[in-house]
Amino acid sequence: MSIQPASYRPAQYHLNVGDQLDISVFRYDAAKDDDMRRTVLIGPDGTISYFFVSGMQAAGLSVPELQNQLTERLSQYIRSPGVAVILAQPPQKRVYVVGQVVEQGVRQLDTNHGDTLEDAVFSSKGLTTQANVDQAYVIRKDAIISVNLGHLLFSGDETQNVVLQTGDVVYVPEVVQQQVFVLGYVTKPTPIPVSRPITVTEAIASAQGFRVGAQKSDVQVIHGGLGTGANHPVAETVDMDAVLAGKAGDTYVQRGDIVYVPSTVLGSWNEVVAQLTPSLMAMFEAMFISSGMP
Repeated sequence: MSIQPASYRPAQYHLNVGDQLDISVFRYDAAKDDDMRRTVLIGPDGTISYFFVSGMQAAGLSVPELQNQLTERLSQYIRSPGVAVILAQPPQKRVYVVGQVVEQGVRQLDTNHGDTLEDAVFSSKGLTTQANVDQAYVIRKDAIISVNLGHLLFSGDETQNVVLQTGDVVYVPEVVQQQVFVLGYVTKPTPIPVSRPITVTEAIASAQGFRVGAQKSDVQVIHGGLGTGANHPVAETVDMDAVLAGKAGDTYVQRGDIVYVPSTVLGSWNEVVAQLTPSLMAMFEAMFISSGMP
């Protein structure tokens, strides 16, 4: 897991519970009126049933994978079956759009058409005048994708037009970010409004202190946030055990920085991102709920 450039593309769509499939089979040895076309719904347990095949796992597979597996199963009963599987009703993707857009909120985007970063921004009625178009990013459960909205919206650079997935968070920061984000093993992960540099101690106190299990000796400060377009933003490890014991000086953070308190010692930047990503997504979701955003 790492910060990806905007040209990063997710894998093809994988089927979910509730998806509707049109399945047909061409039989070389059958009469012309032999109809094996059926519309099948993936059940709550993630399986489908189709003629001779019952309880077959479909959720989690791509359409080609399901088609191949169904062909293999039906081959036990039908000679050389020509199986066709079509996703009849592509599901919508639920994404979050936050930061400097005119209307923050949850967006339902149509799969395969209307599910890009550009669609999410347009459905949020565009950007505010304070949007930092050079340093936006998409937060995903397995990646953080840096994007340049200026190149996409004003220069037509389609390499920046990320295809979104369900659960993605699109974040557009301010030109001058007025917040420090405090995340991880603190009592209240939150963005903290700041008008001047503050210490890590002050930042953690504003988040109501450490939670039980916090790895105080390995607090990560990410200077400038994540949307820098670089593969490895500037990160600094702060030993808060030593700071609180008076054995080390405190570190100052400023607007746009992220303070992350892990539960274990982190050995690499990828490990930082792996733990940071769900914390960011959880914080934005909590912000939606508390503010009553649509």
